[in-house]
Amino acid sequence: MELMRRLRKQDVFHPCIFTSTKIEHELIVDAMHSGGFGFIKKPFAASQFFELIQKAIEADNQIQQTIQTGLMYRDNRLKLTVREREILDMILRDYSAMKISNLLKISHRTVENHRNRIFSKFNVSKISEMVRIATIYDTLKNIGTLA
Repeated sequence: MELMRRLRKQDVFHPCIFTSTKIEHELIVDAMHSGGFGFIKKPFAASQFFELIQKAIEADNQIQQTIQTGLMYRDNRLKLTVREREILDMILRDYSAMKISNLLKISHRTVENHRNRIFSKFNVSKISEMVRIATIYDTLKNIGTLA
């Protein structure tokens, strides 16, 4: 399990399958809460193990794109200036450019310029796209997939 934790800290999120000669409820729960994919008791039939591996590969193919989107959001957000992060947070709360400009005591056009730079850094063109990737990141962070 320590290996899986180290991999997660290095942003490696492929499924991990655990094996053991004992079935200890606490160990299984800890493995699954840490992000493990499956648990199989030794000795096991090769067919049983390969079936579990196939399921892990299928699940991995489905989740990798989502994880990459979350990582991209996290990494790009860190590259924003303090002001850009402040404006992004307000955009994600559905504040209008006019409301943001009033709250920050800057011009409406300055808000639009910041918004355009933010969108450019994230390679999005619409607020809905920005909300989608921010939601993916928040979800992955809340379930413990991303730090």
